[in-house]
Amino acid sequence: MGLISTLLAAACIIFDVTYFAKMFWLYYPYFIGIKKQIHGVHEEGVSLGICLPIDLDYMCHMNHAKYLRNFEYARGSFAGASGLLQSIFFTEKKDRWCVIAAVAVRYRRQVTCFERYRITTRLVYIEGRDFFFEQKMIGVSDSFVKAVCLAKATLTPNGDCREMLLSNGVDPTPFCGPIEDDLRHFIELNRASSAKLNPSKESTQNLAAADETLMH
Repeated sequence: MGLISTLLAAACIIFDVTYFAKMFWLYYPYFIGIKKQIHGVHEEGVSLGICLPIDLDYMCHMNHAKYLRNFEYARGSFAGASGLLQSIFFTEKKDRWCVIAAVAVRYRRQVTCFERYRITTRLVYIEGRDFFFEQKMIGVSDSFVKAVCLAKATLTPNGDCREMLLSNGVDPTPFCGPIEDDLRHFIELNRASSAKLNPSKESTQNLAAADETLMH
């Protein structure tokens, strides 16, 4: 018994047990078919949560890193409930994966201990192999938007979001624009960062675009 307790304690120290347990609980039921699709990709997903003492920082409100984690949980719940998760993984491309490539969060008001909240998640735009999500953390008691998150998820090593949705019977047209200013700035920020960190690749892409323009 003592050895088991020691191993469990060591596992909790070495691994982020609560994170892996929560993600397993969110994803695995959809993989094995226990949970079915609840709503469409075009609809908004809603997840409920509560700020626990483990979520607090030294100022006694939710740690900023915990916002990111709860937004990630909500995206996982949306992906499974909307069928997007199954569309990504249960296809002929067995080696395809989807990773978060960028996140921007605006913190608007603190979330206090034992305060309940809901997180809304929407797929708002697709471009090439990128999905763009908008999420809001809203207080249950006051309906105030505590934080807003924009996230970019990228199909890897390759893929096309539009073709993937079409192959699963989903109309991608609502996700092809126009887009709001905050999302446009978010996309431009990512492009500027890519150009700064990988200028040679960006120059090659610009030359290819210029050649294509000349051809037309």
